[in-house]
Amino acid sequence: MKNRILTLLRNGLMERYRVERKGSTPLTRFTISSVGEKALAIYDGDDPSRERDSS
Repeated sequence: MKNRILTLLRNGLMERYRVERKGSTPLTRFTISSVGEKALAIYDGDDPSRERDSS
């Protein structure tokens, strides 16, 4: 799993945010970047912005 996340980060599909927690170790939060959202939209059949081939 870690290698997959690192690959997504390197390709710009995810973003990493460090969250400081009082009295504990920092937390790393990952979110999908805008580039990642566009890449995933290809797989979302309900996305109206997805172009459909009518042929």
